[in-house]
Amino acid sequence: MLAERAFIDLMKELHDEEAEPYHPIIAAEEPEAHLHPNAQRSLFSQLLDSGGQALVSTHSPYLAAMCSLPDLRSLSARGGHTLL
Repeated sequence: MLAERAFIDLMKELHDEEAEPYHPIIAAEEPEAHLHPNAQRSLFSQLLDSGGQALVSTHSPYLAAMCSLPDLRSLSARGGHTLL
């Protein structure tokens, strides 16, 4: 996570120098795997503080509890189709 954060900060700095817009999008699948609930909360806070958009696929009730309701999406598969 620290390396990713350093990369995002560097890219933002470079884009600011060139006066170009920069909006990072971070996608993470099951980032909480094998982490203690407190570490999950810390990881999620770091993702939110990245300055861009974070897409997180999770089964963790701790991460879901930290989101506001309008930001949550539930996907399910039925009959070979993915439903939102």
